[in-house]
Amino acid sequence: MFNICQRYAERGAAGLKTGPRGPKPGYGRFLSTEQEAEAQALIRRHTPDELELPFAL
Repeated sequence: MFNICQRYAERGAAGLKTGPRGPKPGYGRFLSTEQEAEAQALIRRHTPDELELPFAL
């Protein structure tokens, strides 16, 4: 709700506080935390050529 006057009328001063923004943590992830950690370790240890990736990281 963008109308701050209405928010204040309905909820008082608490209605003026901004809530959390953006997607919830973990939303939209394709890898598990273990897979993500493994991918990050590979990226740190190797170059794209060594991993035979067709793109740069």
